[in-house]
Order: sequence, then C-alpha cells, then structure tokens
Amino acid sequence: MSSLPTEAVILHAKCAESLYFIFMTMRGIDDIAYVYIMANDWQRLYVGVTSSIEQRITQHKEGRFANSFTSRYHLHKLAYFERFTTITAAIAREKKIKNWHRIRKLEMIVQENPAWKDLSADWGKPTAPFDEEDFERKRRLNTGILRPADAE
Repeated sequence: MSSLPTEAVILHAKCAESLYFIFMTMRGIDDIAYVYIMANDWQRLYVGVTSSIEQRITQHKEGRFANSFTSRYHLHKLAYFERFTTITAAIAREKKIKNWHRIRKLEMIVQENPAWKDLSADWGKPTAPFDEEDFERKRRLNTGILRPADAE
C-alpha cells in the first residue's frame, strides 16, 4: 500500500465505482468521458459509458464481445452521445438515462439526431480543408450582409 499516492489512499472506498474512479484518476484518464446510446434499425437501445468512445464504438460494431447485449441485438449504430470532463459525471448521467422510460430516451435522440444517422459513420474519414473565403461568404449571406444576387 505504501507505493500508492497519498490521494489514492485517502480516496479509498469499498464500492467498485469509487475504485474505478481512483484507478482512472491515477492513470490520468479522468479528462474526458462519454455517455452514449447504441441502436439498431428497429431502435432497440443500449446506454453505455466510456473514456475512449472511438475504441468502444468500434468494439460494439465489430461484435468483439459475442455474448453482449449489443452483439445479440446487432446494435451497431451510434445514435447519441454526450461528453463530460470527469468519468464520475458521465457515470452519474448514464445511471440517470438508464432509469428513464424508453420514450424519454427516444425523444432525446430524436431531438439531437432526428434522422437516426450513425454519428460514428464518418470517423476516420478524411475531411475537406477549411475554406475561409467560402465560410465568410456563407456567413455574410446568412446574416443578411450579402444579398443572394451578390453571392454569385
């Protein structure tokens, strides 16, 4: 026990979440955490939490855990996610969402992702370079500074 930092000894608790929090904090992974919802084409849902969303979503999509809920029901679409600065906040939010009725979860997804697009579909694909002139032209057009006839 003497090799543990003082903070870890002070924070020691008996519940698994507290130990997990200590482990993650000691590893320095307490910076970003995510709550996410996976879905299939029939809108069956799975709510999860992770500190590495790209890796975790890839695991779900590849069916790495054959007996898992997401593998059994082919939940391969990232329908929703939220980002947090601490894993404890993410775990608290995950628990809250898991206690909601299904309809409330569906409403939240539809509000943010009405087409039920796979939010991870474009991850890892190259993106077009930023075009500052095009951005400025669109901004001026949208704010009324530039009339549509002047945009051409």
